[in-house]
Amino acid sequence: MDLVRIYITSVVQIRTDSSFPSFLMEPVQHDFLKLFTNYNDLKNAERVCKLWYHVIRDGKIWKRCLEKMLYNPTLWNIYRRCDALPSKPHPMAIQIRDLQFFKMACHTVMRYHQRLLYNWMTGAQQEESHQIDVCGTSVSFDMNSRYLVIGQVDGQILVRIREDVALESQSHEMPELKLEGLQSGIRCVRLNEENILVCGGAQGVVQIWDVSLRKLIKRFTEKQADSIEHVQFYNKILITGSSMQESDQGRVTIWNMGNLPQILLKGEILFPSQKIFGLALDDKHIIVLVGKAPLFEIQIRLTRDPLILLHSMHYPSHTFSGFHCHVGFVAAGSDDGKIRIWDVGTGKCKRILLRPSHDTGPFWLRFNSKFLVTNSSRGIGIWNFKEAVNPFIHPCVRLHCCSFRACSSSQSDQWHFQMDAFEIVRFEHQLDAGMLPDLPGIYRGKSFIIRHQFLTQ
Repeated sequence: MDLVRIYITSVVQIRTDSSFPSFLMEPVQHDFLKLFTNYNDLKNAERVCKLWYHVIRDGKIWKRCLEKMLYNPTLWNIYRRCDALPSKPHPMAIQIRDLQFFKMACHTVMRYHQRLLYNWMTGAQQEESHQIDVCGTSVSFDMNSRYLVIGQVDGQILVRIREDVALESQSHEMPELKLEGLQSGIRCVRLNEENILVCGGAQGVVQIWDVSLRKLIKRFTEKQADSIEHVQFYNKILITGSSMQESDQGRVTIWNMGNLPQILLKGEILFPSQKIFGLALDDKHIIVLVGKAPLFEIQIRLTRDPLILLHSMHYPSHTFSGFHCHVGFVAAGSDDGKIRIWDVGTGKCKRILLRPSHDTGPFWLRFNSKFLVTNSSRGIGIWNFKEAVNPFIHPCVRLHCCSFRACSSSQSDQWHFQMDAFEIVRFEHQLDAGMLPDLPGIYRGKSFIIRHQFLTQ
């Protein structure tokens, strides 16, 4: 910092020296601005002196700041909502409108971002419930930044566009799409940002779709599999978690999908007398949650060689109570009210969060880089995940931000949800026993998509 102060002082002295050549002045002025890399730095630098104010007032400098901000997906989506821009981020295509435009744009984005974080911390959200036509009491669903996909027990795949807030079949080129899925029913789905959808079902059947093109890319059957319970794919690697036919064991199968529609078997891992409860995958690790009550185990293996077991973490629980892996961490809940967070790279437990005494029973959890969310029959809880994995935060610091109950009625066994930086999306199905069944044992009632939106005005 002392070197920075000396450099800045020399720049100001050079500016006041009339003997300094004027044609060299502009490069020097703009050179020191490279020290300020974000919105707060530039805003504070404007207050130093009149010289700095007039230099920073240049629209090109704020344009550079805005371009850097928009490489963050969350800030880009906020900016899209504040200003009508193309659907794909291309910051360099932004044209200068006036000297103050980019400064005001940066200010607007940061104001909405601060409001977004405040709403997450306090639970200030807007709940919207929309009825959809879905068969069955249990579905599997996933979403990316554009689509929401719902796999049904009758084998149909319902696709909705997330930008259609009301989820109504109006004013969009594809407001609703039903893909012909598996005749045996869909047990799990996974959708990535490239709109590639993988779904698995009974009898070991796996399908790969391109949702944007409405095209079936590949369909294959995993041998000796009773049903595919979990699917994950990342960077041309696909893993499936299944239960074996006529045996009490789980199996994780690794596939190479680098040359679609060709699928090559890469390897498999068997878990005798254990069931698979969760799978996760990144560029370096395969994370598997296996076990049998009252003891569960999280195994971390290498993606390049799945037979190599790096870490194994055990924790007690009589029921499955949530599992999620993201940004180099894995979290799992237990029925004793604890949420354990491990570092995937080291296998060490970073934090144990204690749920409030009134929030008991099984639950589901997910997290991103800032917040961890739990959903149970008692409501939705939000935790400060960023501070939970911070080694400098004392273990006794309270990290539970808030809790709130959904306005809609919820069945006690429907806790699965998805989330991103802006909202929590849940599925609910209210049974109506008076209606005739569409399939044996499956009743059609009222199904709803519940959205808790945190980016409010």
